[in-house]
Amino acid sequence: MFRKLFHFRKEKSGKKPSPSQVLLNQTQEMFKEKESMLLKKIAIEAEKMQEYTNSRQKQAAMHCLKKKNFYEAQLQKLGKHQSCIDNQEKILHQYRQQQSREQAAQ
Repeated sequence: MFRKLFHFRKEKSGKKPSPSQVLLNQTQEMFKEKESMLLKKIAIEAEKMQEYTNSRQKQAAMHCLKKKNFYEAQLQKLGKHQSCIDNQEKILHQYRQQQSREQAAQ
């Protein structure tokens, strides 16, 4: 009766993602954004380095090369973190499957 009065909707019977799954998804999205940002910065520094090299400005070109190498190192670290997040998702998925099998067995 109250549902009709206040127009409550029935909840969907589909499974809701757990808070840990939501957090992992948000983290992955953040890492993807950082990865695209770092790739853009690497491309910009490579272009600057090429311009400075063509104009024979060695110090500026070396500075750009160092920044580019720094961004590439950050990108590698980010890749390691992404693989760790992927492993955590796999473990979480396996845990859920195991729980559903145990519930089905009971």
